[in-house]
Amino acid sequence: IAGLEASKVIANKNFDITLVSKEIGGNYLNYTCIPSKLLLEYSNKIKDFNKLLNKVRDKIKQFKDDINNELLKSGVKIIEDECIVFPNFLKFNKNNKQIFLNKEDKLILCTGSIPIKGSFEGIKYAKYSSQLLEINEFPSKVCIIGAGPEGVELAEFFHNLHSEVYLVEKKERVLSLEDVD
Repeated sequence: IAGLEASKVIANKNFDITLVSKEIGGNYLNYTCIPSKLLLEYSNKIKDFNKLLNKVRDKIKQFKDDINNELLKSGVKIIEDECIVFPNFLKFNKNNKQIFLNKEDKLILCTGSIPIKGSFEGIKYAKYSSQLLEINEFPSKVCIIGAGPEGVELAEFFHNLHSEVYLVEKKERVLSLEDVD
């Protein structure tokens, strides 16, 4: 999302902008923050898991289309790919293409995040929040490790659809980075 916002702001100042992203919106829009909020919101009304997933996927697609249209209207060129940044050029993964940089060119790197990989017995059965929209069968029981905002949202979502939910947190309380009240 940081790269999207930076692209829009800079494009509105009449700079030539190219946004390179593996997937527009990154994890935030496609896999984690936005999906968990949509699942939570829709789970108050829709109790059929497959219908709920389809509605969330449709909404995310709509958000992505809106973002693409807004960027294109702002004059932002979009390259959906990953690249390696070298001192004088960018090398893209899909077609091995290279774009050479001038001294005047500037880069803003917004690399996103990836989940921390656990190292405990049974890790092979674990799913990460980024895989949530890929679940084929709704679980009757679920254990969520991490009681930050996303973990708490997901716990409520699973509870709304009648899963037995266990929320595990190593810190002294849930939402430990938030105000106590």
